[in-house]
Amino acid sequence: MTRTNRLLKNTTIHVLLLFNAFMLSCGPDNNKVATFDSFFHELSDRGQFNGNVLIAEGNQIIFHKAFGYADFEKKKKLTTKSVFELASLSKQFTAMAIMILKERGELAYEDDMNSYLPTQLPYKNISIRHLLSHTSGLPDYQELFEQHWDKTKIADNADILSMLAKFHPPVLFNPGESYKYSNTGYVLLASVVETVSQMPFDRFLKENIFIPLQMVDTAIYTKEAVKKIDNYAFGYMYSLSDSKYLLTDDIPSKSYVYYLSGRFGPGRMSSTTFDLYKWDRALYTEKLVSKATLVEAFTPMKTTNLQTDYGFGWHIIENDESEKAVFHTGTWGGYLNYIKRFIDEDKTIIILTNNHQIAYIKQIRIAAEQILYNQPFQTPKISIVERLSNNLINQDEIALNKQFNQLIADSGTYYLDENELADLGNELIDIDKAKQAVSVFQIYASENPSSWKVYDGLARAYALAGENKLAVENRNKAEKLKN
Repeated sequence: MTRTNRLLKNTTIHVLLLFNAFMLSCGPDNNKVATFDSFFHELSDRGQFNGNVLIAEGNQIIFHKAFGYADFEKKKKLTTKSVFELASLSKQFTAMAIMILKERGELAYEDDMNSYLPTQLPYKNISIRHLLSHTSGLPDYQELFEQHWDKTKIADNADILSMLAKFHPPVLFNPGESYKYSNTGYVLLASVVETVSQMPFDRFLKENIFIPLQMVDTAIYTKEAVKKIDNYAFGYMYSLSDSKYLLTDDIPSKSYVYYLSGRFGPGRMSSTTFDLYKWDRALYTEKLVSKATLVEAFTPMKTTNLQTDYGFGWHIIENDESEKAVFHTGTWGGYLNYIKRFIDEDKTIIILTNNHQIAYIKQIRIAAEQILYNQPFQTPKISIVERLSNNLINQDEIALNKQFNQLIADSGTYYLDENELADLGNELIDIDKAKQAVSVFQIYASENPSSWKVYDGLARAYALAGENKLAVENRNKAEKLKN
């Protein structure tokens, strides 16, 4: 080979190496993308995941797919354009509305909340900042509505304010002393936005956030409006008595989803994974508010008693390497949602689900983060309790025990969580399925014979079944172990 040919060959190799390096720096890691694809397909195939996922690195979406059903009854598939109710992911938008008004000079974080509420509440010294950071000490309104509200009527924010004013449940602590996550506080913040802006809350969000960011599929919809959205992902929960997933409105024990469907601020917004990615991108800019305002929003609130992990609408993580991430979860009416933004490294995970697979969601979030950072991860094992729940009502004790023994023998695939087992037994008692509840608590007893909760559950199940002698025996056993 001549010297000229060698130079040409070496130059060609060098150019190819530079080109490959450039492509790697600009494009997604194909192995990582394949791992995400395999991971979520396996979860979907095993019945552990139903929802949409978007993973991004900077300005590049590296993974965006939909798995499962938007409508379980009609077997209508989710698409990447499906619209989900966001639940508490809505709080970050409520907080942003307040931040926009603050930057305009129309309110201050230290202002008393009662200065802006249409109904004056009998609570003193609670500031806008306290509401934003969950440090107000206000009691939760849901318990109030469970006790006093006509469940056939839909409550809105005005109703919540009226109920708080009428019944005046006591504060949990003095403002600024401690931290307690508060949906009540974010209802009040939405009312503050309406008073200050002199426009409906949903209109303020649309004109000041959604339109500027081109979030075309994001809004606060009424129950009637969502029925007209072709790609809406409805919220489902598993009904033991029906042995299938049902809309939460069709499950009597979840009636709060219906009668609280008119309130906004802490929840009620609907969006898509792609619109949330637009939101994520905007938070690296000053399109909505200044960077100084965002820095304050992403700074944990300090109280007189503790350092919280919450800023304005976001939980905040700061590690020893000074790397910062912010995140929020959302749980309501069958929806389990998640957004996490690794601010310093500009990476994003967005997961929206609509069938309350609570047994797996935390493990899925952890694994998704590990895949994003090329770390070892584990695919979640399958919950034995979830598998027992399927068709439980139609099984006798012998069949149930046989299924349990088969599942627990396969420890590589399945896991048993005793809290899940106890919850299953309690749910069976709640729907008056005494025989099945006895069977579940007997399984619980075989796995944890020294727990007083086991025998307390058995006592309640036997009492429901009319087996009073056995109920007394197990209640006595529970008291002995408890003491």
